Amino acid sequence: MANRIYDIYLWKTIERIAFNPKGDTDLKKWLLQYFKFFRELREQSIDNDKPRGTKYVIEIDNLIMITFDKSFDLPKFKIEFTQNETNWIYEFDNKYLSELDIIDLFIKDFEKQKTNEGNKKQSNNKQFINKNIITEISNFTISKKNIEDVLKSMIEHPAIHVHLENISHEIRIGFNTKNPFLFLYHVAFQFSDYKNDFRNSVLKQSEFNRLVDIIERNINESTISSGVLFGLKK
Repeated sequence: MANRIYDIYLWKTIERIAFNPKGDTDLKKWLLQYFKFFRELREQSIDNDKPRGTKYVIEIDNLIMITFDKSFDLPKFKIEFTQNETNWIYEFDNKYLSELDIIDLFIKDFEKQKTNEGNKKQSNNKQFINKNIITEISNFTISKKNIEDVLKSMIEHPAIHVHLENISHEIRIGFNTKNPFLFLYHVAFQFSDYKNDFRNSVLKQSEFNRLVDIIERNINESTISSGVLFGLKK
């Protein structure tokens, strides 16, 4: 169980530093650079990939089209997938409860209690996490292997996912997050070389290793710029 607790904390740490644009300007820059990154990452790039009106549109080998708004309606958002006449939308609506909200409560309580411990203050509120867990997480030394393991669950093989069998079984669209920026990165990764499994794809392995190195180098920073995250010029 302890390892799972570390993984949860590391997951949220990676989300906070790498997939968390702040303010309208940063958000617009993040989405534009993501769009460029998605085009460059793929095995094949289609000329039809371009901003269209208020949306970004990515076409995958003329088989499937992925669309998202230039201006996200956060925290509610949607990403649209279209294949021929079939259309489905990945949507998060924060008005409703998700079991993922439990993770947010866990991390918020951990950060609050850690701050109280550091300031030698005692909280009168009922605490969600006991002191032993706080001590264990605080003393946890993050290794490259830890980062690799968590990123595999985040982008490579999400625990909860769907397959698009009529395109490729190697596509796994995950439902492990309500973070739209992590989800978008995950989609770019999945479609970068969608005909091959991660273990047999040089492209996917190269991108995965690049991301691991970036996270490892910046794990103690407050943020990773979108230019660094996507390997683009700042």
